[in-house]
Formats: sequence, structure tokens, C-alpha cells
Amino acid sequence: MGLYLTTDREKSSDLHSITFEELSKDEMLDKIMIYQRLYKSKSIQMGIDPGSRIGVAVTIENQPVYLGVMCDVEEVAGLARKLKSANLGCLDIKIGDGRPEITEKLVKRLRPIVRASDVIQVVNERRTTPKGRARVKKDMMAAYHIAIKSGLTV
Repeated sequence: MGLYLTTDREKSSDLHSITFEELSKDEMLDKIMIYQRLYKSKSIQMGIDPGSRIGVAVTIENQPVYLGVMCDVEEVAGLARKLKSANLGCLDIKIGDGRPEITEKLVKRLRPIVRASDVIQVVNERRTTPKGRARVKKDMMAAYHIAIKSGLTV
């Protein structure tokens, strides 16, 4: 399994490829497009670890495409809007249940952004946060583990 990077003019129909012209110059969106072509996936998972620092992970087929920490619900909503506006496929948003008040705010804020084909789930956060001292990394890794878990659709 491979993927060729080429131009529209040189593209061959018999090769699995992506063209320079298709790329957006946005690292995260381009990674998503490349992973989707490689894995033939139309679904994007967004895991959210709510807290004072909101851990966020975007994955394709359990492969992390973006890991970060955001300061507030509006910043998370901005990322969800960015993913939706890129029209790269269905968005499965999974929010941890560890901070119910923030989880509720996230669900209310994200619901108007998603389409009918998208899913918002609340996931049991148990055993998602790794041990150690590096708080920011722990928030990101917890978000990644939330992204790959199943939850209850809300």
C-alpha cells in the first residue's frame, strides 16, 4: 500500500495518488487527506479531554493526526468548524465524562456545528490519562485514548 505525490498534469489513473493541487497548505488538513487516501477512510475522530486545559486529539483509523491542548470551549468549536468546512468526511466527536459541566458545554457548543451524519459521544474517561508529571502531554494522550474509545451517543 502506497501513495504517490504528483501533479494534476502528471497524474496517472492507475496509481494511488494525491496531487500537489489538492493539498491545502494546512498541515493537519493535509495529513487527514493523506491518511484518508492511505486507509480508504471517510471518518475523522476527534477526542476531547475536558478540564482546565482541554486535551484534543484528531485521529484517522486510530492514527493521530493532531494532538494539542486548548484553553476553552470556543477554541475546540473552532477546530470542529475547521474540520467540517474542509469537507473531509464524517466527524465522530468523543468527549470524556470526567468533568460533566465542561462536557455539557462542549456538547451544547458542538451540536450546531455537526451534520446529521456526524456523531457526538460521551466516553467513560476511566484509564485514559497516562501516569506521570507532564500535564500537557497527559491531556493530549488522554484525548487520544478518548478518540479511539466507544461511548454513548448524545
